[in-house]
Amino acid sequence: MLSAHHTFKHIIHPFNLQYIKQPFSTTSSTLPKRLIPKLNQSVTRLGFGGYRVSQIESHGAALQYALEQGINLIDTGANFENGQSEKIIGDILSSSSINRKDVTLVTKAGYLSKQDIERLDTSKDDYVHVQGNSYHGISPRILQDQLEQSLTRLQTSYVDIFMINAPERMLVSSKFHRGELYKQLGHSFSFLDTMVQQGVIKGYGICSNTMACKDAADHVSLSSVLRACDHLDNFCAVEAPFNLYEQNLLQDAVLMDSLDAHGIFLMTNRPLNAITPQGQIRGLYNHMIDPTDMEDLRQAFENVAQLEMDMIAELPEDEDDSMASTFVWSQVLSENLQRLGQHHFATRHYLTSQVQPTVAKDVARFRKKYEDVPAYMEWADVYQKQMDHLMTCLVNYAYMDTLKKNNDMDRILSALVSWPSSHSLKDDNKTSCYSPLTVKALEIYLAQQEIGSIITGMRQRDYVDDALLAMKEYQQSPLSEQQLLDINRVLV
Repeated sequence: MLSAHHTFKHIIHPFNLQYIKQPFSTTSSTLPKRLIPKLNQSVTRLGFGGYRVSQIESHGAALQYALEQGINLIDTGANFENGQSEKIIGDILSSSSINRKDVTLVTKAGYLSKQDIERLDTSKDDYVHVQGNSYHGISPRILQDQLEQSLTRLQTSYVDIFMINAPERMLVSSKFHRGELYKQLGHSFSFLDTMVQQGVIKGYGICSNTMACKDAADHVSLSSVLRACDHLDNFCAVEAPFNLYEQNLLQDAVLMDSLDAHGIFLMTNRPLNAITPQGQIRGLYNHMIDPTDMEDLRQAFENVAQLEMDMIAELPEDEDDSMASTFVWSQVLSENLQRLGQHHFATRHYLTSQVQPTVAKDVARFRKKYEDVPAYMEWADVYQKQMDHLMTCLVNYAYMDTLKKNNDMDRILSALVSWPSSHSLKDDNKTSCYSPLTVKALEIYLAQQEIGSIITGMRQRDYVDDALLAMKEYQQSPLSEQQLLDINRVLV
C-alpha cells in the first residue's frame, strides 16, 4: 500500500509534450465493477464525478459518452455549480436511451448558499455560517429541502444513494461540538430512514474529508457516526478522499475493518486534485495545453497596460480619478507574477473567482457612466477581451510549472513499472492518451482492492477515454502488491 506520510520529490526539467489522440471504445461488459452490498447493485470501479459540471454542450456530451461506454455510477451534489451539475445530469438521463434503473445515482446535501438561507426559515437554529456566503446544515428539514430540489433538477423520482456532505463543517460553530453533531446526525438518519421506506432514496451515507484524519480538529469518527444510526441496513456507503498524497483512509485499519464488518461500500474522491502535506493543491495530470511562452505573456501585459494608459489619457481633465485607479490590473498582476506562476490551481481560482468578476463589474460601471461616448464603449470591448486573454495566458503560464513536475513524476512511474505503450511518454514525448499521469494514477487506485469505486472528473470526452483506458489496462494487467511497494519506496 502506498504511504501517506511523504511527498514526491521531483527533478524538474522542461520539455515539450505532444498529444496525439487515438479513438477508444469499449463495452459495458468489459468494465470492472463492484457490488454495493446493501443495494445489490453493481457499479463501475470508476464513476463519473459531477463536480464542476456546468456546460451542457461539452460536459453533458461527456456524460452521455461515458454512459454509452458503460460507466454506470454518477456522483454529484446539490451545491455543485449551484445546482447546475444536477440539472445537466438530469437533462442527459431524461433524454438518454440508457435505462435510469441501470444507473446508480449519488447526490449530496449539506452545503448551503446565501440564497438557500434566505429561502429557508432563518429562525431555526440548525445551520452554521462557515464564511462569506457559505453556510452548512444537515438537519432533517434542510436535507428534505435539498433532496426535493435535487430530485427536481435530476428529473428522477428517486436517488440511489443520498449522502450527508461534510458534516464536519458544522464544527466551525461552538454550539455544534462533536456530541451535538452526532446527535444531529442521529435525527437526520431517522429522517432518511423514512425516505428509504417511501422509496425516495435507496440508501444513504456520509461524505467526509476528515473521517480518516484522526488528528484533525474537525475529525468525524466513523464509529460514532454508526452508533448514531438506528437502521444500519440503510447506511450503505462512505465517501472520502484518496490519492497519491492523501492515503490515510486505507491506512486506518480500524476504519477499514468497520466498513467491511458493516457491509458499507467505500467510494473515494479527489483522485486527481490532491492536497499535499504542505497544504498545496496539486493536480495529477499532464495533458498538453497550448503553451504560453514568456513572449506571449509579455505581449498580453503590454496590450492591457497600453489600454489602461490610453483610458487615463482620454478621460476629461476635470474627471475624478476613480476610474483611473480602478483599471490598474497590468501593474497589479505583473507585480505578483512570480507568486502567480507557482501554483496553477490557486492562480486559476484567484483569477476566475476574484479578478474576472471584478473586471466585469468595473467595465460594466464604466459603460454605464460613459454610455453616450462611442469611443469609450469601443475601449471597454477591447479591454475586456484583452484582460480575458491576459488571464488565460497567466493560467497557462502557471500550469507550465505543474506540467514540468508532473511530467517528471510520470517518467519516474514509467521507469518503475512496465506500463502499456498506449499511455506512456515516448522518446519523442508523444502519447496516444490525453494525460499519461492520470491514467497511471487511476490504475494505482484501482489496484487498491479495499476501494469500491473511485469518483473522478470526466467533464470532457478525453477524460472519459483516459478513465476507460485505465480500467481496461487494470483488467488486463493489474498492478501487483510488489509493484505498489516499488512505486511507494522510490517516489516518496
